[in-house]
Amino acid sequence: YVNLLVLDLQWFAIESIFRIRREDPIDLRPNELNPITVIAHLVLLANHLLVFDASDPLKTVQTPADGPPLPLRTGELWVSLIHLTQEWEQLRQVGSLWDILLKVLQDVNPASLGKAWHTRSERIWQTIFSLCAWSQFSRSGITTRKPSLPADWRMVELALRYVDFPEQFSRREEEEWQHYIRLLISRCLRLHREWEWDFGESLDTNVLKIVRKFLTCFKSRSFSNFSQDKTDYPDFLKAKSIDFDQIDEHKGNAYTLFLKLIMLVARGKTSVHVKKLLSMTAPVGSVGLLKPLSHSKSSAIHNRLTFTAVAIYLDPDDCKNLVNRARRYVEIDGMAHLACRSLVRGIQYIGTALRNKDCSLQDVVDWLNDIVAELTKQFVDRGYPAKIGKGLDKDGNKMAITTQIPLGCF
Repeated sequence: YVNLLVLDLQWFAIESIFRIRREDPIDLRPNELNPITVIAHLVLLANHLLVFDASDPLKTVQTPADGPPLPLRTGELWVSLIHLTQEWEQLRQVGSLWDILLKVLQDVNPASLGKAWHTRSERIWQTIFSLCAWSQFSRSGITTRKPSLPADWRMVELALRYVDFPEQFSRREEEEWQHYIRLLISRCLRLHREWEWDFGESLDTNVLKIVRKFLTCFKSRSFSNFSQDKTDYPDFLKAKSIDFDQIDEHKGNAYTLFLKLIMLVARGKTSVHVKKLLSMTAPVGSVGLLKPLSHSKSSAIHNRLTFTAVAIYLDPDDCKNLVNRARRYVEIDGMAHLACRSLVRGIQYIGTALRNKDCSLQDVVDWLNDIVAELTKQFVDRGYPAKIGKGLDKDGNKMAITTQIPLGCF
């Protein structure tokens, strides 16, 4: 049983140990004061604090003076614990607060977490964002705009470890998973933008695990969208160039948000790291454009071409291989006319990326030539040139217009 008195006694013991060790950092004290024992006390206090719901820091600090003292006191202890572990970390005597929490949360059966995977995962997410908010308080209790806790993607990786993405979704489950996957990716983007969680100069192992976790969702669907997602190219591709500082974690379908995460992870990395990241996340398999074109196939084409354009922005030196791989993504033999229009739009965005990075457009021109040749072959096979003098029927007019679309790109 944990109450306010137990928490205060634990904090009094920890603070006393800290003051003693700060005055005499040379380890001449009994075993009760060594770092291992101190960490054990910190783990115990953190475990007890997690029992109480402090997921809404704003609500906690707005508690009236005559209200229940426990919510406010737990908030004060979190703030004190943040600053104490930071100073202790500088003395190289204990790790960060995230290290302490990982020892608690990685327990096989933590007392503070529920049995369901969803409950465990969401509790970890609540802890992450709550502590980011609490870290805005200074030692004197003044709030600042800058959080003091450093980024630690191990916490996010642990939260996602409890999430078990199914390989196949039923119709009833698909809409729920679509929203939940978008929510999880948005949280990662929000940690980066609002709470200044940097992805580091090198590829962090835990960040790669996070990317791989999300990647499994799209691999099982052949990189197609969920049925509720709109099939279109993302807004950031329609601009003249991608502005990484203006990436909005609330706009776009699940795969678009995933690409935004990839772009931010790759930002500032060496060419070797970027190539490794793109190689790991590149869509695989080709998509036929035969009529009728399903929502799944249409979105798979959009996502493959969108990935190619993003990859060119991130790794322009490999643009030739990227465009050639994009050509292999799409089977144009016997393609439907509406599919051709979507394909040409995607090629235009790829061309925009090539132009912004001062890359050759020859491979794109060759691709468009192949598309025009295929459309002309379909036109001739139906005998339409012989009927031009008599006027084209409805299908003939559609084919003629579709054939002119790629010609307008030259």
